Amino acid sequence: MLRSAVCCSLFAVTLAAVSPAPGLRAQEKEPKTSALTVIYANRYSPYVTVELYRDGKLLRSSELADYSSSNDKVTFENLAAGRYEVHFEGAGYKKFIKRVALAADDKTAKVHVELDKAAERVVGGGPSLAELEKRIAELEKANAELKAEVERLKKK
Repeated sequence: MLRSAVCCSLFAVTLAAVSPAPGLRAQEKEPKTSALTVIYANRYSPYVTVELYRDGKLLRSSELADYSSSNDKVTFENLAAGRYEVHFEGAGYKKFIKRVALAADDKTAKVHVELDKAAERVVGGGPSLAELEKRIAELEKANAELKAEVERLKKK
């Protein structure tokens, strides 16, 4: 009886972890009025790939070049309020991820390209998409193990 209660509780926690939060569903209906400009000024690599993600989905990508006389930039327009991840990659550097939150009244926001040779970095708080995927996989595995244990106990 106790194991059944524990199994049901863990299953509920797993579902809660995988389900989108009510706030995210509400954000999808907000108007797309913001713009995010990515500026490449620090001469890391001749070219840097920039990818914009929301809710784990790649929305747009671009390549910025190292112009020694000026900064290269890209502006992603018509963005809804919410949390975004901007991923940077350049030859000889590890992936760098910046998290940005756009509010409904934000018209423009700016981020600068950053790269690190030593380690992949994530800045801006909270778990990254990769971290969330890993945690979900671990929860799914634990849930499957608990289900198997429940079935085993039922047969006794």
